[in-house]
Amino acid sequence: FDLRWKAACGLAVDGSAFHPTVLTYWRKRLAASEHPNRIFDTGVLKGRTRRALDSTVLNDAVATQDTVTQLVAAIRRVAAIV
Repeated sequence: FDLRWKAACGLAVDGSAFHPTVLTYWRKRLAASEHPNRIFDTGVLKGRTRRALDSTVLNDAVATQDTVTQLVAAIRRVAAIV
């Protein structure tokens, strides 16, 4: 939904993106590795108290809410016209 990542990477807006399962694949490889928490040992996240490793639930909730919000807005527009 958000195309800013393409702009940041220098990609064309209509260019193809990576398949959504790519992130799942790498997350599973990292979890199965000998040292799955290595990202926290780098110091990049030092001082951060909250960590979200899997945003699938959040993304689904946002997408559902956006859909419901759009439907409600469309129904209100139709009701106003009628």
